Amino acid sequence: MTYIKKKYYFKTSSAVIALLILELVFWLATLSIYQYLTLNVKEFRFEYPSILWLFTVIVLINIFWIRNKIWKRRAIFNFAEINTLSKIFNGFSNNRSTIKYFIFRISVGLLIIAAANPQYGENERTVV
Repeated sequence: MTYIKKKYYFKTSSAVIALLILELVFWLATLSIYQYLTLNVKEFRFEYPSILWLFTVIVLINIFWIRNKIWKRRAIFNFAEINTLSKIFNGFSNNRSTIKYFIFRISVGLLIIAAANPQYGENERTVV
């Protein structure tokens, strides 16, 4: 592979490893916060716990993102000339696009949690 093509080569394996690390950190943080809240906060519950099943959509989004990256890489190297790669990728950063996806992925997870409407507090009762 020439230097020019190597410059525009996107390492899918490094993106997948970074995605797995992000998923691990997200799930560990989410589950540890949930564990803390259920053990230490009175009356913690979700108003709509069935919405939490939407977390499975995140797995599908991750799979589609990885497949899209692989498809883009193959399409670029099958159809683009070495001379035109610098014009096609002028101002494009693989790292920036990966970071944008990670921020999008975290925001979808937090929106799902917000849609489930976590609630906590104590029930106030008047004693007569």
